[in-house]
Amino acid sequence: MAHSNHTFRLYWAIALVCALMMTQVQAQSWQELTPEQQQTLSRVESQWDTLAPAQRERLLMGAQRWLSLSETEKVDALTRLERWQNLSEDERQAIRQRLRQFQQLPEAERKKIRKQFKRFRSMSPEKRRALKARWQNMSPEQRQKLINRMRHNRQINGE
Repeated sequence: MAHSNHTFRLYWAIALVCALMMTQVQAQSWQELTPEQQQTLSRVESQWDTLAPAQRERLLMGAQRWLSLSETEKVDALTRLERWQNLSEDERQAIRQRLRQFQQLPEAERKKIRKQFKRFRSMSPEKRRALKARWQNMSPEQRQKLINRMRHNRQINGE
């Protein structure tokens, strides 16, 4: 008896959570959004009522993230967006492919790459430019030799 009572309560709790989630998503008509959300999402106002609930939820989450950014972070995000929009479709596809490859790497390898990227980003702009120029001036063979040397050094250092 205790087992069936526990199961009943579990089903009841799941049903309640689902009902609340559905109500929350369905309750998000344009008029129910805050003025800040409306301003942030103004580009989709005319389509808002025709969007699927999941799409609305994703847009609302994005708007909340946007609204939580500092002015500096917003400027940086807009700069990245503009750079993305100026890329050719082939360049965008190449980036998407590299992202998929990165996502398929083991977590430990992704962690190493993130660490290296943070180290690169912490360099002064002059050092980053010099490093980039040095890389671009290397032949494919020189690049591969450098990559192999770096991998070897990481193995020695236990990274």
